[in-house]
Amino acid sequence: MKGFRAYCAVILALTTLLSTSLGAQPSAQPQLALLRGFELGEVAHHVKVLASLGSRFTGYPGYYGAVRYVNETLRSLGLEVEVHRFPVAVPYDLGATISVDGVSVEAYHLYPNLVALGCAGVVEGELAYVGKGTQEELARVDLAGKIAVLEFESRDRWVEVLV
Repeated sequence: MKGFRAYCAVILALTTLLSTSLGAQPSAQPQLALLRGFELGEVAHHVKVLASLGSRFTGYPGYYGAVRYVNETLRSLGLEVEVHRFPVAVPYDLGATISVDGVSVEAYHLYPNLVALGCAGVVEGELAYVGKGTQEELARVDLAGKIAVLEFESRDRWVEVLV
């Protein structure tokens, strides 16, 4: 599997470099020179560094660390880097826990279908398990005043629970 990932990384690098050189772009000679010195071990190093930064979702510390790392790496190769800044609204997970019968577990917000769900404060109520949230499963449970619990792979059926 490691060989396949390295192969994919090389193909991606080649595709990127060649696509910029085939268009009506300036000469790609500097990029081709960089590619000739390309080592697969360096790819593994970059992956490890980026993976160590935690969440790289926009707005999180790992995102800013990744931007810094990529910019510094590209500049160290003699490439010119442009950064375009613009405002964007993103959900920021400040942490959450789920407590049932005195047992608490850490919970992480998901970003399903580009909709950020969440609230400030404490939410309390009876839990109601609805499986994957199919219409048949939802029809068997009275959700009034309850907190619906769905399987992770329930896809976008969480929307049905809201209505």
